[in-house]
Amino acid sequence: MDNHRAALWCWMKHISPEKRYSLFHIDAHYDARSVKDAPWLASVPDLTSITLAEYLEFGKGKESAEKWPLIAWDNYLSLFFEKFPATLAECFLATHQMGDPPEPYVKHEHMIPKIFSENLPSFLEDYHNDGWILNLDIDYFFCKSGEKYIPMFSEAFIDSFIEAVAEVIRKGQLICMTIALSPECCGGWHASEAMCSRITSGLGFNFELP
Repeated sequence: MDNHRAALWCWMKHISPEKRYSLFHIDAHYDARSVKDAPWLASVPDLTSITLAEYLEFGKGKESAEKWPLIAWDNYLSLFFEKFPATLAECFLATHQMGDPPEPYVKHEHMIPKIFSENLPSFLEDYHNDGWILNLDIDYFFCKSGEKYIPMFSEAFIDSFIEAVAEVIRKGQLICMTIALSPECCGGWHASEAMCSRITSGLGFNFELP
């Protein structure tokens, strides 16, 4: 997907509200703008049963001070925290600390790149609970230098990330993995697609946009 706001809809097609999952959010941005006091929160439909079109259309046609979709790329994570708190057993964030972090009452652990690269395999092994939700935005692997976006990490860093996720897949502990391309934060479609293809091919999946 090129807009990460649909990630939550994807998760709800694979998880059970009766189980407890670990979430790993890997993204340049927190995607956690608060929805705690949003007047529309109580009217969110059942996310386990609506179609993708209904999810994306929710709130359109209603008066909104922001004039944006109510479920947006920067708040879908907070919506998950609010609607399904009992479903979340562990929450780990690897970000560039851009945007609003989760509400203080949301128990989470933030990982800087060094800790992320050195400890990802052990975290994935130790905290899977009823399974992992891996939420990846390709923009995590890029940074802005002047007016351009450039790769931020070494080839070895990417390889270690791929191997850690591949091990989770081999052990049957991956429930759902969503990947956002975010070309505007990676230097364009070519850069984001190339990085995505590298990761997905390393995981044994074929990825190619039409």
